[in-house]
Amino acid sequence: GWTLVEELVAAFARKMPQKRIAVAGSRGAVDEGLIDSEYMVDMTKHIVKPDLYIACGVRGTFQHFGATEGARCVVAINHNPDAPIFKHADYGIVGEVEEIIPALIEALNA
Repeated sequence: GWTLVEELVAAFARKMPQKRIAVAGSRGAVDEGLIDSEYMVDMTKHIVKPDLYIACGVRGTFQHFGATEGARCVVAINHNPDAPIFKHADYGIVGEVEEIIPALIEALNA
């Protein structure tokens, strides 16, 4: 699924070239070797305050909430409708990341 996240970021960058678009990850992404710890979003590492934060497959720990509470809009994508991230998201999409992200990319490329 990580390649899809990178493709989504690229689609946003093409659609909004005037905005700074970046990829970040949770501790799980770092632990799996998907992203360097330099880009980990966590209260102990990096706190982010983006206009839009899309949490893909993030369960939503307290540390993650604290690190993203400055985001203007949080969109959560998770297959578990009871994932804690949905309590803190402005918008929630219940489904598999592998299905939702390609639909978002298609919409951005339209």
